[in-house]
Amino acid sequence: MNPPSRVTLSRLALLLLCFMNTAAFSSDDLVGFWQHTEQPAWIEVRFDSGQGEGTVVRNDVYTGRVGTVLLKNLVAVKDKQWQGEVYAEKFGEYKQARISLSKPDVMGIKVKVGFMSRTIEMRRVSAVPES
Repeated sequence: MNPPSRVTLSRLALLLLCFMNTAAFSSDDLVGFWQHTEQPAWIEVRFDSGQGEGTVVRNDVYTGRVGTVLLKNLVAVKDKQWQGEVYAEKFGEYKQARISLSKPDVMGIKVKVGFMSRTIEMRRVSAVPES
């Protein structure tokens, strides 16, 4: 077996570097505060070392949910698209989810369970309002 050429190794290194930069750039697009479009609930999304998490920071209907990690293990898979897990309270566990930005300030969280799927929409806000 022949060892890889310098050109092949250089191309591989360049490809890895491009992928890492794209993932890091995309993650910044999701960072911040988001409000559920149909309920008075807000989450904050943060990333650390390329992996993200969304925590409930305010919920006017279900105050006990504040502090709950709603989204976890978020990783960029494409430009403006991530995959991870969302907490499905109905099932009491995390389910696989796809997160996407249809616009810079509109996040869709799509969850599939069996043949059923549901998309939750959230809008970016600059801050969580005081209660």
